[in-house]
Amino acid sequence: MNTTADTVTYRIDADDHLCGFDDHWSSFAADNESPHLSDQLIFNRPIWDFIQDAETRHIHETLLKRVRTNNTPLSFPFRCDAPTLRRYMEMKITPLDNRAVEYRCHIVRTEVREPIETANATADHDDNFLRMCS
Repeated sequence: MNTTADTVTYRIDADDHLCGFDDHWSSFAADNESPHLSDQLIFNRPIWDFIQDAETRHIHETLLKRVRTNNTPLSFPFRCDAPTLRRYMEMKITPLDNRAVEYRCHIVRTEVREPIETANATADHDDNFLRMCS
């Protein structure tokens, strides 16, 4: 697994349960005010437990089906913001043996910004936005 701090890697098994994390997973969760997502607390849970809305779930199901059916990696850019930071990232989804899948999320660049409440994980949110990070 990748060991650079600007990359977080995790795996799911054929049943879509979280089954592997790199060394940076839990520190990334803690740095983003989500210690409840540490690897020890979520190991062997379905990835679907952590996707909050139907649209995002549909996107992830479609991507997983494509990667598994074609047995080829898929990469795409995305943004995953924090309250005071814009993170421009790239996700690579790679098929593994026995229909397992590896996700590699790499920070391409960041931009500091004034804090905004919509990116605050503890703030109330409505359903008017598509949440890619879930």
